[in-house]
Amino acid sequence: MPVTKAPPLGFRVLAALLTWYALSGFTIAVLVLTRPQPALDWRILAGAGIFLGVTTGTAALAVWRRERRALPTLLISAFAAVVFCLALPLSLPRVHVTRGTWITAILGAVMFAAFLCVAAIYVRLRLDASRERRD
Repeated sequence: MPVTKAPPLGFRVLAALLTWYALSGFTIAVLVLTRPQPALDWRILAGAGIFLGVTTGTAALAVWRRERRALPTLLISAFAAVVFCLALPLSLPRVHVTRGTWITAILGAVMFAAFLCVAAIYVRLRLDASRERRD
């Protein structure tokens, strides 16, 4: 097996953060599936948690390996984060969802997606720079 250099520090930190997001998505899905609350629509939360976990886990692996597919997986992860943030108020009964709840969910979705899009730009620039040095 060939020995490869460790990824740059920015890639390692990003991969660790994406792994944290993946574990969080799976943890929420497992908690909702094993301890269903009658007040929540558990199917929405479980689906969104699994979607977030799979996409961010895939992105973490692609970022760690410095693969070309890191950019699209980060963008898909941004979409999954938006879905997850909006699934939270959707899973609650209509009585408990206020305008403030929706504003908070939308702002969380925008910040989550913005961060992952900036991370995708960072990964693309670093990957392009490392490819230019090799050529």
